Amino acid sequence: MLNQVRKFINSRAPSWLTQEIRLFSPTKPLNKVEVIEPLKGVTNTPHWKRIKTVYQALDNAQNEGIVKYTDLIKYVKNETSKGCSRKLIAKWKRQQE
Repeated sequence: MLNQVRKFINSRAPSWLTQEIRLFSPTKPLNKVEVIEPLKGVTNTPHWKRIKTVYQALDNAQNEGIVKYTDLIKYVKNETSKGCSRKLIAKWKRQQE
């Protein structure tokens, strides 16, 4: 289908336009695709380092008996100098179960 469209455009279009179209058409088909496995120990989340430090702080807070969301956020802010979201705390709690 795509080849038919290209042939139609090339036959009807002026020469300057067909030259531009040929510039953007693929020259070589992709026959071989290599799939590279991710490195061990590297997660696929964008902020995995931050999440790891927050989870460690939340584990420490749980060991100290802190349960409320607001208290957990304050604890994380004291430990890491940045707060965290309720959503991340909920995710951490689900993983604890």
